[in-house]
Amino acid sequence: MTETDLNRMPLPALQALKGEIEARLAMLERERRDAALAAAREAARAHGYELEHLLPLQLSNPLPGTGEAKKAVAPNPKSKKGVSLGPARYAKPDDPSVTWTGRGRNPNWVKAHLAAGRPLEELAIG
Repeated sequence: MTETDLNRMPLPALQALKGEIEARLAMLERERRDAALAAAREAARAHGYELEHLLPLQLSNPLPGTGEAKKAVAPNPKSKKGVSLGPARYAKPDDPSVTWTGRGRNPNWVKAHLAAGRPLEELAIG
């Protein structure tokens, strides 16, 4: 690695260097995050869990500030979005990974099920 006299560099060269530095920092941060995530998943599995079931996060979202993610939005304290309303009580018949707690608005798949004259109990989990 060589020393660079930043005071003598022209603006376009400084901007290019800045871009390279930001890209390298983002890559290192992703590597650190991925290593931490792998260790957390391993620890969860050692206890018989999957990490995604333990955390109320969407782990697939990229790290904010790396240029890969949408801008982070502060949660609206009046909004219930993202707040767990309790355990899931109903599941979509053709995709059981899609669930509903039974609270709040009925999802479209529940509305369609009820509109077909079928009882809500058919969608109950367990």
